[in-house]
Parts: sequence; structure tokens; C-alpha cells
Amino acid sequence: MSDHGTITLVPSVHFSPTHRRRVRAAIREAAPDVVAVELDESRFDRLEGDTGPDLAEL
Repeated sequence: MSDHGTITLVPSVHFSPTHRRRVRAAIREAAPDVVAVELDESRFDRLEGDTGPDLAEL
């Protein structure tokens, strides 16, 4: 590993239970210092809004 760290990309489909399990497993296995999530505009807007996100859809 370099002195700069490692970036791991885990592809997923937001609505897929299989992909959610795969992402969780990858995060647990890697035990990263930081996790970033790419969201489309509507999911981002829900996170930023007063109503809060529907976590099942994330």
C-alpha cells in the first residue's frame, strides 16, 4: 500500500438487496477510515430536505 492510502470502489444498485449486502460486506472487510456514497440528485435532495431520507431507498 502507498503512503497515500487506497481507494476501493464498490459498484451497487440502490434498490437491490443483494448489492446492499455486498456493499456492507465490503465496508466491514476493508474497515476504511472514510466511506463516500454517490447519490443521484433526488436522493441528495431528500437527504438535505426537512422530511429526511427514506433509508430503505438509499
